[in-house]
Amino acid sequence: MELSREAKRVLLGLREMGGRAELSEFCQRWGMDQSAAMRGMLALKEAGLAEILEESYLKLSLTQEGRRYLKLGLPERRALKAADGVPPTELASRAWLETREAEVALGWLKRKGLVRLEEGVLRLTEEGKKFINLPLPEEEALQRVDGTVVRKLDEVLELLRRRGLVEAREEKRRTLLLKEAAWGMRVEPPEEEISELTPELLSTGRWREVRFRRYDVLAEVRPLYPAKLHPQQRVIEEVREILVGMGFREIPSRIVETEFWNFDALFQAQDHPAREVHDSLSISKPS
Repeated sequence: MELSREAKRVLLGLREMGGRAELSEFCQRWGMDQSAAMRGMLALKEAGLAEILEESYLKLSLTQEGRRYLKLGLPERRALKAADGVPPTELASRAWLETREAEVALGWLKRKGLVRLEEGVLRLTEEGKKFINLPLPEEEALQRVDGTVVRKLDEVLELLRRRGLVEAREEKRRTLLLKEAAWGMRVEPPEEEISELTPELLSTGRWREVRFRRYDVLAEVRPLYPAKLHPQQRVIEEVREILVGMGFREIPSRIVETEFWNFDALFQAQDHPAREVHDSLSISKPS
């Protein structure tokens, strides 16, 4: 059975590691690119010599907003400390919060039953007094979340994700496993391949003697997204965060909506300039 160079390297490497290893661990140990290791592993799998075990998980990281709140404290924490005996209109200035942050924080504190309104001022409930010196669940999650891996988001992490404080990226953990048939095969170490044509190779003429690695232009690589978020989209996300923080729930909607629902149901006057921000399409032959 003729094996490719990558397949030989993977087989011999896995033998050294006891026949089982995670893909990232294997590549780090033997200095292989993940795409090359996967090509070799797939070749071994097709030959019936190996198996690939895949497991999905979520890798968590703090967003820029999340890091800011980790440093300064969540708006609800600052609001909780400043709320007792303060009129709602003065909460933002007392807690050193922006107006929108104070509104979101106050809505959150009310829903959790930590504050109540009495005679025009805010008062801490018994539950609120308890959390003055205790960390909130969201604060504990922010402290430990960056770089952690979970199978599923719990209620607190899902809330932080919806608020735009935590980013959850789905990744796959691949484990490479040799089958019994791979242990009895005789495999010669592959020839050395050169991946870069250097000035030294050219000046010495050694380039005529070495073997250059072939490049697979169809190999899977990590995608890059260099574009920036549109300013209007940033505003939309900020408004969305405020509304979600106030307790509103998102509902799915179509990309193309009827004029009646999009304009008239929202009391947007006909032939008004406000409608120009939307693209309005008309059916040439209505049925």
